[in-house]
Amino acid sequence: MMPAIHIERPRLAWIKRRARRLMRFYGIDRRMAIADAHRDYIDFVLPGGAHLTAVRGGRS
Repeated sequence: MMPAIHIERPRLAWIKRRARRLMRFYGIDRRMAIADAHRDYIDFVLPGGAHLTAVRGGRS
């Protein structure tokens, strides 16, 4: 028996509402508003910026 796969989808209603507010407040086009709303949703849902990755670099 295989374990059930738990897949979480973004909350579409939340993203649509946020995109509408971004479009109204900032006057940006729909495509950019949806992308920004999706990023905001990820920032809101994942604890502690878990979606961010460390970048190695700098001067040696």
